[in-house]
Amino acid sequence: MSKPSEKKRKKQKKRKKVKDRRKLALDRQREYTEAFPQFVFNVINSPPEFVECIQRAIKSIDFRDTKLFSPEEAEVLKFGKLHGLGVMLRVGDVLVPAAVYLAFRLGDIILSLIPQKELIRWFPFHDVQLLPTDRSIQVILRSLCQRPGRHGTIYYSRHCPTLDIDGQRKVVGFSRHAIEKTCKRIVPTWQTYGGLGDAFALFEQCIYFERCDLHDGQLAFTFFDQCAKGFFSEQYVHEVLGGWDKDEGHYYYRVGYCPAEIVDDFVVAKTLLFPGYTNTPEFRTVLQSRLPDWRKQNLIVRVQGLDVSEIRETGDFSLIKGFHDDGVPQVIHSDRPFFRRPF
Repeated sequence: MSKPSEKKRKKQKKRKKVKDRRKLALDRQREYTEAFPQFVFNVINSPPEFVECIQRAIKSIDFRDTKLFSPEEAEVLKFGKLHGLGVMLRVGDVLVPAAVYLAFRLGDIILSLIPQKELIRWFPFHDVQLLPTDRSIQVILRSLCQRPGRHGTIYYSRHCPTLDIDGQRKVVGFSRHAIEKTCKRIVPTWQTYGGLGDAFALFEQCIYFERCDLHDGQLAFTFFDQCAKGFFSEQYVHEVLGGWDKDEGHYYYRVGYCPAEIVDDFVVAKTLLFPGYTNTPEFRTVLQSRLPDWRKQNLIVRVQGLDVSEIRETGDFSLIKGFHDDGVPQVIHSDRPFFRRPF
């Protein structure tokens, strides 16, 4: 038999290199899969485009990438693959559950990998929750329901909470502007993983709303967020009520007031007014108080622009406590849950 031609030998050599590279890539992928937890998707009610956006971001994550993960974090992930993540992890001087730390760490990384244009398009109308479990990381995707409205899209919870409006039950909904204002004034960190979860819960999991007409007669409703021990919201209880005096039930702080309009079967929030803003019940108590006019004007000016960020930065709850003491409750206790569980 004649020897293969030089051209044929080169082709054979090239095919072998390609085959070897593929085998090496498959071996590395197998090693990676065996070493680290895998992402498992649980899509509750999200559109395909949003799911694809999150999948693209997650696909670009490599737990071996030292630009994203420290060697210690990579070791914890490897340990979780073998033994589960029911261990404590030291973060600075504090011990925290490894699963909780990794959920927040991975969540922030996923959001950072999404281009800003897409980030604003999808959030906070959709949500990503990560649940690191034994040998896997569950990715739970949820979205607010949507329907066309008179002035744009109406966003509402899949639980469809209702409010009695003159004897008729109306589903509570929010305009895009109302959601954006709520995030700005109540959860300014909504572009972080933890902040996004807090913001999304206000619109998706809150099931208790109260009608509250404004000072000028405008139809509105008010709602509350939970005061959670160990978080900033706990300070509302201490600063306004003087501390926790009940172990049962829940404490809630007033988020604000939503001027609203009726659109078919919905009562739709148009914006969010922080407690004390013009036309709110707190504003009315200032106007009706016996304070000198100059004191009233000072209070009205002082409260304009007030939001959670300012209170958090200054630690000054004096206005909120003053409104509470003057008869407009800012922190309440209730035995009934105002929020549904997320899943």
